[in-house]
Amino acid sequence: MKPYQIETLPDEPILIVTVSKEFKIAEHMPHSIEDVRAVLNQVQQPVFYILDVTELSLSLDEIIAAASLGTRGEQPLWHHPMIREMIFVSPSTIIKLAAQGLSAPAFGNLKAQIFETRDEALAYARAALKR
Repeated sequence: MKPYQIETLPDEPILIVTVSKEFKIAEHMPHSIEDVRAVLNQVQQPVFYILDVTELSLSLDEIIAAASLGTRGEQPLWHHPMIREMIFVSPSTIIKLAAQGLSAPAFGNLKAQIFETRDEALAYARAALKR
């Protein structure tokens, strides 16, 4: 079983990826990127991409590695044209700071939202859809 789950919400342009505590950045993130990219390549309209990392406990090195994998390279996933907005879910202060740091030029000026709970992230995305 994969240490991550990919879910598209029916009738809403929202994609949720939830990673378990067994998720290892170096081992699993390259595979999850390809799986998510396959989903994004099939969607009909841009989606809110909610990445729920609530269960993860990451070192600073792992956070930097994850940010690099998500935002750099030939086709960085977190800059995929079908991502309307990137949203992270985590109560961790270091994850919150890292998400804010993604707006730096080194990470392609990614503007990401961060919420402590999945419910807050979903409420934000749904409110943005109504605007």
